Order: sequence, then C-alpha cells, then structure tokens
Amino acid sequence: MSTLKNLSIGSKILIIFIIPILALVYQIAIQTYNMSKTSDNLSTLSKAINLSSKISALVHETQKERGATAVYLGSKGAKFSDVLSKQRVDTNKRRAELIEAFDEFNEDEYTQRFQNDLADSKSRLNKLNSIRSNVDNLNIKKMDAIKYYTAMNGSFIDTIASVAQLTQDSDVLKSINSYVNFLYSKERAGIERAVGAAIFASNKFAPGSRIKFNSLLSEQKSFLKSFEILSNNNIKEFYKKTVSGEAVNEVNRMRDILLKADESSTDFGVDASYWFRQITEKINLLKKVEDSLTSSMLTTIDNVIDNQSSKLTKMLTVNVILIAIAFIIGYFISTFITTAVKEMIEAGNDLSSGDGDLTKRLNVGSKDELGQASREVNNFISKVQDTVRDAKKSSEENSTISAQLVGNAKEIAKCITRDSYCRKSNTRYGADDTNS
Repeated sequence: MSTLKNLSIGSKILIIFIIPILALVYQIAIQTYNMSKTSDNLSTLSKAINLSSKISALVHETQKERGATAVYLGSKGAKFSDVLSKQRVDTNKRRAELIEAFDEFNEDEYTQRFQNDLADSKSRLNKLNSIRSNVDNLNIKKMDAIKYYTAMNGSFIDTIASVAQLTQDSDVLKSINSYVNFLYSKERAGIERAVGAAIFASNKFAPGSRIKFNSLLSEQKSFLKSFEILSNNNIKEFYKKTVSGEAVNEVNRMRDILLKADESSTDFGVDASYWFRQITEKINLLKKVEDSLTSSMLTTIDNVIDNQSSKLTKMLTVNVILIAIAFIIGYFISTFITTAVKEMIEAGNDLSSGDGDLTKRLNVGSKDELGQASREVNNFISKVQDTVRDAKKSSEENSTISAQLVGNAKEIAKCITRDSYCRKSNTRYGADDTNS
C-alpha cells in the first residue's frame, strides 16, 4: 500500500485504466483462440470429409462386388464370372486411390474413435484378396462372403460417422448426420442387391433370406427417414428428382414379387442378372445423391470457416478500436487531472516562496471537483491578495502618519529651541537694563 500511496496521480490513473484493458485483452485472446481452434477443427474436418469421399467411392464398388459375388456363389460359379472380374478391376482402382489418400492423411489429428474405426476398416480391407481367392475356388459360403463385405463396408461407414465428433457447429453436424444416414441406407440397398441376386440366382429362398430381405427394406426406410429429417429442402428435392425412373420402378416391381411370395416359392420369374442391373442402376442414382451430399457438406464447412474468419476479423477490429479509444480517453483524463494538480502545486509553491505573484489565477476549465478546487484556490489567493493590499495600504498610511509625526516633532523641536533662545535673550536684556 505504501508503494501505491507514493505513486503519482498519473500513474494511479494509468493503473485504473490498464486493469480493465488487460482484462479485455485477455478475453479477446481467449475468444481469438477459441475461434481459431474452431476454424482449425473445421479445416481438419474438411480433410476427413475429403477422405470420406474416397472411402465412399470404394464402398460403392465393394457393394457392387458383393452383389456380383453373391450371384457367382449362388450359381456355384456358373453365372457372373465375367461381371465379377470386371467389377474387381473397378474396386481395385478405388482401393488404390484410397490407399494413396491414406498415405497423405495424418490420423493423429483425429479422435481415438476415428483412428480405431479407420484401423479396423484397413484391417478388413487387407483381407479382400484372401476372400476373393476363396470365392474363386468356391471355398466360402455365400452368406459368409456377403457378411465379409457387409462388415467391411459397415466399418468404413462407421469411420465416416465418427467424423461428426470433430465439430460442435450445428449446421455442419446436421449435414454430416444427414450424409451418414444416407450412406447407411445406401449400404442396406447394396445388401438388398446381394441378397436379392442370391435369391433370384437360386430361384428360391435360402433359410432366413426372406426375413433378411424384409429387414433390409425396413432399415432402408428408417435411415432414409432420418436423412430427410436432417436434410434441407434443396437436398430432399434433389433426391426425389434423382432417384426416380424406370430402374427404380422395376426394382419396386421385383421387390413386390419377393414380398408376396412365401418361403416355399421356387419360381419367381426374374433373372438374377436383370435384377442386378436394375438395382445397380438405382444404386448409381443413389451415388449421385451421395456425391451431392459430399459437395454440400464441404460447402457448408467452407461457409462456416469463412464466417468464423469474418467474425474473428470483425471482433479484433472492434476490440482494437475500443482499446485505442480507452487509451485515448485515459490519456486525456490523466493529462487533464495532472495538469490541474500541477497548477495547484505551482500556485502553492508560488505562495510559499514569499514573493509570489498574487495576480496569477488557476485555469478553471471544468465544473468537476478539480474545477471547484481550482476556484477555491483562486478565492484563497484573492483573499490573500486583498489582505496584502490592505496591509500595504495601512503600511503606506502609517508611513505618512509617521512622516507627519516626524515633521511635527521637528517643528516642535524648532519651536522649543526658539523659545529657549528667546527666553535667554530676554533675561540678558533685563540684566543689562538693571545695570544701567
């Protein structure tokens, strides 16, 4: 406290202004850090979405490979040998692109769940060649092969879903969840293609296949419902316009055949190849919607990043202006107060020096406490000046009286001297007359 008491008024005023300014600067730093962190997270998320597009491209091909594999195994290798071979080429192309993307992708920037899901997906993908070999040699059951592809695709989609943990922005989160629900629905459509192809290839229901088929349709509807709830009107309209036409109608017709048949039916009148082509065309339409969703997500993220950058710039600009205004106001207030106080000190020093100029007055430029104090000091100086003037006048009068008294004294002295001389003269003249 003693140090604070010994500080100048200007320093104390500076402290009063610096403390809230430092608090403001701290808040600005926190907000800047949070907004920058949000932008960085969104940039990281954008990279993950780009990787997700590579993943979904591969999943799209493995979905078709799964269907072709189901037909091939369902027919004991008699059907779809050439289709499966061509499809594997397309899958290999997407796999190579994804592996290249993995090499350029920094997993350490992401959550542990994302890393775990991605590691699981990679592990399953590494088994693809072994599964294919077993399929070629008919050493694997149809349902086991379908389960492998389904598990791998599901793991990849789970990886994409875990990307949602990277953001708290409601618009981005809604966009990601809409996308993921659509992917899950599309994956169920892919499984429907494989299961339906196997049923039509064998021309009968395998144990549990009818229930599985019905379940797939229900799951698709459920995920599509969630997708529609989370999507904006433009996306929903694009979906309705895109996923329509002859292929969609044909798939619905062949679906009804299976839904109306009982488990003992053995002749559906549908060629597995035709089913595969029609539902593949439908799934290709779904792929167009998927690509549009990916583009929409990236646009949403870019818009949020731009908004964050704009907000950060505006916030910094406004706060820098506020800080500058605070410093300017503080400077003027400090200068005003210290100037008034210095004038009072100079006036006091002038009065205490013994030969001060009592005609000087403090500048009264305000009506605040300092202005009142200056006026009182001026009043005091005026009273001192009046007192000195009166004293001086009295002194001058006393000097005049004193001079008059001195003159009178001299006159009296002269008179006394003359009177004494006169008396002596009269005495002498009297003696002379007696002697005569």
